[in-house]
Formats: sequence, C-alpha cells, structure tokens
Amino acid sequence: MLQYKEDLRTLFFMSAITTLLVVQWKIGEIQFLLYIPSLILAVSVSIMVHNHIHVPLWKSKTLNLLTDYWLTFFYGYPICGWIPTHVMSHHVLNNQDGDTSRTSLVGKKNNLFTLLIYPTATTRAQLPTHFVFLKKLWAKNRRRCYKYISQFAVFGGMMLIALLWDWKKTLLFIFIPQQTAVTTVLFFNYVQHVHADRDSRWNHTRDFIGRISNFLLLNNGFHGAHHERPNLHWSRLPELHSKIENQINPVLIEQSILWFFFRVYILGLFFKRFHTQDLRELRLSGHATVPQPQTASGAGVN
Repeated sequence: MLQYKEDLRTLFFMSAITTLLVVQWKIGEIQFLLYIPSLILAVSVSIMVHNHIHVPLWKSKTLNLLTDYWLTFFYGYPICGWIPTHVMSHHVLNNQDGDTSRTSLVGKKNNLFTLLIYPTATTRAQLPTHFVFLKKLWAKNRRRCYKYISQFAVFGGMMLIALLWDWKKTLLFIFIPQQTAVTTVLFFNYVQHVHADRDSRWNHTRDFIGRISNFLLLNNGFHGAHHERPNLHWSRLPELHSKIENQINPVLIEQSILWFFFRVYILGLFFKRFHTQDLRELRLSGHATVPQPQTASGAGVN
C-alpha cells in the first residue's frame, strides 16, 4: 500500500519516535539515552512532512489522511501550511523576492546571528499566507478546505488532551521535540540557499551529500536535485544528483552538514576565511575569484 517500498524507512522512523514518546511518557523524566534520539528523530519528522507533501506516503487516501494527522501532531503544526509557503511559494520563486522563506529576509550576510533570527523572520512572513490560502480554498474547494481545517482541529484536540493529562510531560516529550522539528527544518532551508546564486540554472542551492545525514534525513541533502524535480520521490534523488552534479559549482556541494554549521557559524565568528561567499553578488560584480563549476566527472555520493 506504500507508493514506494523505500518508505519502509519512513515507517520505521515513525514507529521509533512514537515508541520513544510512549516509553518516555511512562518513565516521566528525561533519560538522555532516550531523549536525544527522540530529538534527532524529531528532525527526521520535519523531513517526512516535506516528503509527504510532495509525494504522499500511501496509495490510499484514508491512510494518507491519517498520516497527515500523525505528522501534524509530531511536527507541531498542521502540515497543510507547507502548501502555500513551500509548494506554491518556495518552489515557484526559489529564494527570489516574494518567496516567504527567502534568505534575504535577514539581510545579505550569512553568520550566526542571521541563522538564529531566520526562523522567526520566515515564520512571520509565512503565517499570514496560511490563512489567505485557506480563505481562497474555502471559496474554490470547500471539501479540500475542510480536510485542511481538520488538521487544526485534530492537532488542537490532541494537544489539549495531552496538556490536561500532564502538562509537564507534554512540555518535555511533545512540545520541545515539536519545536526542534519546526525550527531545524528552517535552519536547513537557510543553509541550503544562503549565498547561493538564486538566478542560476544549477547553482541556486547548496547540497549536503553525507551518507549518515541523508540516511536520517531521507536524502534531503540532495536539495538541488529536489528543486530540479520537486515531485520525484526522495529515494531517487541521489541518482538525479549524480546526473547533474557536473553542472553545479563545487563550492555548493558539501560533505557534512554538521561540519558546515560548525565551520561557518562557529569558526566563522573568529576567522573570516570560513565565511561563505555570495555567489550571486560575485557573479554580478564580475569578480575574478568566483569559483567555476567542475568540468570532469564528479565524485560519487558519500
């Protein structure tokens, strides 16, 4: 009933984070050997939301609806919000003016400060579009609108039950992982696009091709391939990346996302040589040091 057998990994992650919530709720206090994996899997949840919006998990409409509710609860916000902000805005405008998730919302620099304020800036830009979207949908397709409104109802009801049951456990084991999911995916979007060349056919995004991160994040690191074919299933992205890799400026292909965060946002506080260069600004200025795309066959996915 799955559309793609590779989503058995998605189901495994869903089962794992559900089990972790139940076990931790029963224990009633933080056990770091359980809590840290639950936060890591919370990040995976945000990518599951992204993937499910583009390519629904199931062939069955009923199972997809139930998955909508599950993801909404563990993500911490109705996932229909991704449609106006991500599908209809980001994939259309791709970090251009008007994209509600554009990195320029926090200015032209790329440093720890801009990274940390980006989630707040983009959330302020995105939230109003959710309700405009629902208002327009109410006039055009009320049945679909009811479906999306039901996500708000289910989410609100489940959170209310959890809070009334035990507000402390809800804060520790539900709310904090939810905020981890919501915030981290915005950090990812920022680093994938900041200082890339938004006008370029191939160099508008940054790829992170490490094996471990892409296992946990369901190949979200192959972001350029995803923008090339947004409705391609996540399991097919490495293959597409290998076909277009030679067209991408090598400075935009990173092995490790953790090393990128540490290098740019921690070491970059002390050493300018770890700062990123704005490839669009360099291109427009005709700067001689703009890195050139590789011409030979690129390395395989690591």
